[in-house]
Amino acid sequence: AWDLAVKSGGGDMDRSALLSRIANVWIQGEGWDIMSQLYESIYHSDFELFDEVLTSVAAHQPNSAYEFALEMPVDAQAVVVPRLLGMWAEREPENAFQATLEIAKISLRERAQERVSRVWAAQDPIGFLENIQTLPRNLMQKCFSVAIREIARIAPKHAAEQIQQMREQWGTVPVNTELALVEEWAIVDAKATMDWVEENVEVGSQKRARMMQRALSQYAVLDIEEAFRLARSEQPHAFHEMIGLESYVVKSLVDHGQLEQALVLLDRVRDSARLRSYTHVGEALLHSDRLDDLVDLASKLPEEEQSDYFYSLSYSWLEENPQQLLETVATLPSTIVREKIAKALLRDEEWLGEFLTNEQIESLRSLMTSATEEESTQ
Repeated sequence: AWDLAVKSGGGDMDRSALLSRIANVWIQGEGWDIMSQLYESIYHSDFELFDEVLTSVAAHQPNSAYEFALEMPVDAQAVVVPRLLGMWAEREPENAFQATLEIAKISLRERAQERVSRVWAAQDPIGFLENIQTLPRNLMQKCFSVAIREIARIAPKHAAEQIQQMREQWGTVPVNTELALVEEWAIVDAKATMDWVEENVEVGSQKRARMMQRALSQYAVLDIEEAFRLARSEQPHAFHEMIGLESYVVKSLVDHGQLEQALVLLDRVRDSARLRSYTHVGEALLHSDRLDDLVDLASKLPEEEQSDYFYSLSYSWLEENPQQLLETVATLPSTIVREKIAKALLRDEEWLGEFLTNEQIESLRSLMTSATEEESTQ
């Protein structure tokens, strides 16, 4: 049956499934020693097919599959060993990690240990943390955030306590670990997350800027005014290109379908957040086909920001209705704004190419010409 299946002309997926079923039955009857014969019959002619069969049978006995893989050539081990150990770790993470110590090649051992550790941290985060001190230091730090993220989804305060314990032991913890906590905690309880960040993270630090961004995006939906107040109380940080955090509150409202509430906030955003916030709202107005409101919103911006506003919207606008974009630009009252937008779009057409028709290109060029003529008559 095996030889016939190997030689069959069926599709690769059908043949792989058939061979896997035969191999599973054979192994149940004769044990794993039979895999050596199966290996010899297809490994050299079709390694990918053999790999699929081995992975399939490993679902039932990953430890035996791993022991078999150690007898394979070194280049094949590099492909299959980490995956098989990862499958084993889903059932018996401690035993799987112990098995990695048998791997002679250092680079393969390290890859396998990281694979097992990540699976362990995701599948059994509490057990992983109980055993974390037995792992190499680099794996502790790489996989600690994986465990914290999983714990934070169901018990965020416990995850925060675990972070504090590790900080006391290590002196510091990876920033990604605390970001993972904030991201997951904010989904469960955005207010408690905001309180934790305010109490535990240094004011003005990049870490705080990154955490506040994540927490505010969730908190804005629950309490718009308080989220907006907190956003304004934070100084713009270089991590956010010196843009005020109010823009994240506005974006969150837009993303959650609260466009009218976002519009109300625009008059109160600081200058540093103004253009980004207006653009978020402008995108929503564009997708809602509220063209008059989109143009009216631009008129509330300083003239030097209006061209940037329309240009930021142009990517989506060109995909949806390029002719409408060009007609709208042509009706804008400011000569300077019309010329800047036309110049930017022509530059993009030259660099990126062929998103405008020849007629549309000529229309933009005429805008620049008319703008120049208007300036010369003034």
